[in-house]
Amino acid sequence: MNKFSSSEGKVILLGEHAVVYGHPAIVTGIARGAQARATLSASTSLVVGGKELVPGHAELALALDALLAELGSP
Repeated sequence: MNKFSSSEGKVILLGEHAVVYGHPAIVTGIARGAQARATLSASTSLVVGGKELVPGHAELALALDALLAELGSP
């Protein structure tokens, strides 16, 4: 199984926190965004920017574990 996805980004110029409370902000889309690829493997790893993350990236490791748990994957 190989899955790939990409998405454009956004920039919030003014009012970033205000939108949490339902107030307007000045926002624009940008062509630069993010890409993700998932490949079935016997082991679990997370690669960001071409570099495999090591245990020192605790927050990202927790996020990956939560994602895998939600997907029902080991």
